[in-house]
Amino acid sequence: MKKLFVILFISVFIFSFGCGKKDEKSAGDTEKTESTESTEKSDEKVDTKIGDLGISSGLPDDYPSDIPQPKSGKCLGYLTSSEGTVVTFETEEPFSDIVTQYKEELKNNGYKEESSGVLSTEGKMYMAAYKKDSKEVSVIINFVEEDKKTNTVITYKK
Repeated sequence: MKKLFVILFISVFIFSFGCGKKDEKSAGDTEKTESTESTEKSDEKVDTKIGDLGISSGLPDDYPSDIPQPKSGKCLGYLTSSEGTVVTFETEEPFSDIVTQYKEELKNNGYKEESSGVLSTEGKMYMAAYKKDSKEVSVIINFVEEDKKTNTVITYKK
C-alpha cells in the first residue's frame, strides 16, 4: 500500500506542476495537432502516449462504474502499471465539494474507507484508501492555487 501512495503522490505532482508549465509553452503546436486529429477521427477514441511516461489520453476502457468521476471533471489521462491503473482528472469545482462527493459516493457504492490510509490537509490535499471486497481504490485530491483547479488522482486495481 505504501508503494501505491508513493505512485499516487508522484502522479499528482507530475500532473499538477510538471505538465502544466510545459503545455503552456507549446500550446500553439499542441492545439494544431489536436484539432487535426479531432476532425479526422471525431467518433474514435484517440489513444496517444504523452512523453516518455507512457501516459495515455482519455478514460481507460475498464474504468469501474462504481468509482465516481469528479463533477464537471475532465480526464487528463491514465497510466497502467503493476500497481494498478492511475487516472487523473481536473475540475474547477471547489476542493471540499469533490472530497465530499468521493466520500459519499464511494460509501454508497459499498466501499469502506481504510482508517489507516486517510491524510487530509485542510483545503489543500486529501488522500484515502478504500476497499470493497477484493477491490482497492486510492483517492488523492488536491487544490492547485495557481490554476484555481482541483485535481483528482484515482488508482484502482481489479
